[in-house]
Amino acid sequence: MEINESEDTQEGNSSPLSTEATGSIREFCGNHLCCTINIGTNYASQQKKKKKEMKKEGKESGNEESDIQHENILRMCNALLNSGGGVLEMKISDPQNSSTSQKDPVDSFWQTIEEQLRRMIRPSRYDDVFDRSVLSDRILLFINAPNHFCTMKYNLFVPGDAGVYEATYDDVVKIVKFEGCKKDLNSYIRVPLKELPKVPDYFLDQGIISLIEGKQVQFKKFTSLLFSQHKQRFTIARQLSAFGNCDGGVLLIGVGDDRRVSGVDMGTNSKEYVEERVISLFTENICCNFELKRGIHWDLTFSGVSGSESKSVIIIKMAGIRDSGGIFAKCPESYELRYDINGQQVPHLAAFDKWKERMKPDDADLPRNTRVMKDMLKRFRRMHISNGHLLTVKGDVQRIRDAFFTVDEKFSISPSGIESTFPLEAQQAIRNIQKVCCRDRYRGFLAVSRSWLRDTGGTAIDSVICDVLLISRNMGGLHLYTICDAADEKSMKYSKKAAQSIKKKLSENGARGQKFYVSYHVLPCGAGGVVGLPVPDDRYPKSYDLLTPREKLNEILKAMVITVAAVPSTLSSKLGVTIFNLLSTEQFRLVHQQIEVNRELWIKGVAGTGKTLVAVEFMRELRRREKLQRDEILYVCENEGIASQVRKTHLCNAICRETFINHAEFPQTKHVILDEVHNFRQRDTISWYEKARNLVRQHDSNRPGYLWCFIDICQKSHSFPSGIPDETRQEPHVRLRKVIRNSAKIFKHAKKYLVDDDSKDKVEIGHDFDGDDVRTIYYSKSEKTELDVLFTTLRQFLEEGYNERDIAVLFLKNDKIPSEDELSAKLNGLSWRPAKDNDSENIVISTVLKYSGLERPVVVLVNVHRPLYKFHKFPFIYGAVTRAMVKLVIIRCKEG
Repeated sequence: MEINESEDTQEGNSSPLSTEATGSIREFCGNHLCCTINIGTNYASQQKKKKKEMKKEGKESGNEESDIQHENILRMCNALLNSGGGVLEMKISDPQNSSTSQKDPVDSFWQTIEEQLRRMIRPSRYDDVFDRSVLSDRILLFINAPNHFCTMKYNLFVPGDAGVYEATYDDVVKIVKFEGCKKDLNSYIRVPLKELPKVPDYFLDQGIISLIEGKQVQFKKFTSLLFSQHKQRFTIARQLSAFGNCDGGVLLIGVGDDRRVSGVDMGTNSKEYVEERVISLFTENICCNFELKRGIHWDLTFSGVSGSESKSVIIIKMAGIRDSGGIFAKCPESYELRYDINGQQVPHLAAFDKWKERMKPDDADLPRNTRVMKDMLKRFRRMHISNGHLLTVKGDVQRIRDAFFTVDEKFSISPSGIESTFPLEAQQAIRNIQKVCCRDRYRGFLAVSRSWLRDTGGTAIDSVICDVLLISRNMGGLHLYTICDAADEKSMKYSKKAAQSIKKKLSENGARGQKFYVSYHVLPCGAGGVVGLPVPDDRYPKSYDLLTPREKLNEILKAMVITVAAVPSTLSSKLGVTIFNLLSTEQFRLVHQQIEVNRELWIKGVAGTGKTLVAVEFMRELRRREKLQRDEILYVCENEGIASQVRKTHLCNAICRETFINHAEFPQTKHVILDEVHNFRQRDTISWYEKARNLVRQHDSNRPGYLWCFIDICQKSHSFPSGIPDETRQEPHVRLRKVIRNSAKIFKHAKKYLVDDDSKDKVEIGHDFDGDDVRTIYYSKSEKTELDVLFTTLRQFLEEGYNERDIAVLFLKNDKIPSEDELSAKLNGLSWRPAKDNDSENIVISTVLKYSGLERPVVVLVNVHRPLYKFHKFPFIYGAVTRAMVKLVIIRCKEG
């Protein structure tokens, strides 16, 4: 039995909607707002009459923009635009019979709001965003969110010679990217008050003044009480906004457009009253990034009018503050959806700071002035995703999509083999979905997850066994099947929430602009898993069908790749912004497919193929799917540096090998990850490998936990007993072959030191970034010291735009590192930390062995060409040179 019903919800948010074709009740999965509208001829004539009366009485204009009904509709549309799109359902309270009306009332009504909708979404096109469906008693407006934030009213103005104009979207984006300095009051003042056009101290009543209106001079004459009307106050505020956003200006109140002085009656408008109202404009209306101070940013003076003791010309000056992030007449009007106290989604006015952040370009927070960021942008392609910036190798998204998300007539399952881990009833339900889809030569596939809600940032529930996302261009939209123990209200709410979350994440991660929908269905295993035929949702316009255009489905699938394969990057802590990398095809296969196959696995790969990255993402996936505590996963490596880095992920108990051997018990451990195994040593009779195998069996010997071992035999430089099992026992194994860490030139240099012929022949670079040439600096002891050469080299890096946090300096061994006093004396103010503080803002100074497994953009090797006792030269140097991502410099003494 398939359950596909709706829960009851309050009107005004997302009430169930009956489809005329089937009569069934279904809820829209996306954001869904409701309102009631009047569009009949009686309502229209009443509004027209009301506006005439207001005009006759001299009240503020009652045009359609101030109409409450229109304002509510525009607010709802704006909130939906800025919250991922959705559906606005407008119930018609006074439906008209077409035979009794000369004009189509829907068309007449739509003419009053369409232009405002068009303005709201600029620079996007109306037909790319809005699709309207007119039913007998309601209008459905389907809103496809554009790639930019939408604003009803910017309230940001720029000057012309003949008037003041509201800034366009492009103007606003350029202006808000600047940040005004809150500490320095004079910061960004382009034209100070003293440099504005000079104004006479006295004016002649009814005289013609010599000043001419332009960008820096404007006249205003008001017949009503000054500042008494909202429209009048806003007129003044918008003029000051325009002055501030350009080269400043002077506003003369009491002078007409004909340049004739009439003055302001100061008996009716006292100076104290005027000062109070002007100050309130700057403190309560006009807004910007900093506090506007009188005498610095603006000023108010009064010039007398000769011939009339009671009159004055009011002069308001505004400095030119062009590059300050914008001077707004009042807070921009833009909305997002928020939940109210009743749990209903309602439009919520975006705060000024939040609006500003959303209006900035996607890459505005990237530190482009740093050398590392410039190098990264050469090496990777950048795109903005839901939680930050994704840096990915050209073509990787498409490669993962082609490898794992391919359509066929069998409706194959991805990841392959995941269904075998579910109970038999759930397996049967998945097969039933496949059977019902395999008809009429339809093509598609099933993307299966233990919880799609969890995979898109939510929380799974215990009663859900798995989620099956049916993807086919032949069935309208995407169909989510939630397979659970029983179809109850909780599972229905979960399935709907999961469908909403999938739609939102796909839109944020590359599919924004694509029109599609996600429907949800609940399959209880206890009812035999009978599946109804998935059919298109006929409420949606044809443009939401996946059938056309053909490239739409591919864009959605690429967004799905990013949703499941984007992983946090260590660059985030170094650059101060949230950076993600994309798993490579082979890394993705390990984390999302091999995890279903092998409980014990050896992962082999040369330096820079992402072994530690896979280990971390594997642990993250374990935590998600099994709801594990941190101490239930044990991560073991050789050095404290990499253990400290992994510890900061808060995914596991990260320790070094010696601690692992010396600590008798780990009673909570269920899974063990052994990283950098090539560096391990076997100092006594206790086998670290056997201990790990016993630990993963301590809770269930019949179904042991995961034991994944990560190793690069090419970096095994020592000749001590290692405890590494014979290669024939390192089974099953998977090999990583694509190097991502190093630039192409560093990769080419490193290959000279590869001793494993198989690795050398089959390893490949995973990007097309060349980087700088590897540089070797020779020096003579008789001419300069090692520290002199090092200091000169470091200074060159800093002059090139690298920061201290980008650089690691590695010596042969501890006793070769100069003392702190020597370093302090020579490095002249530069600060440094050991390898365990690789995430710090300082230069790292360490040894080759202690820095194993870590990386930095720039690495300097100081006299490391001689291997240590009982160490092999080529593996040792290979491990050293591969620590560099972008730039590698080798300092060598000639006498050596």
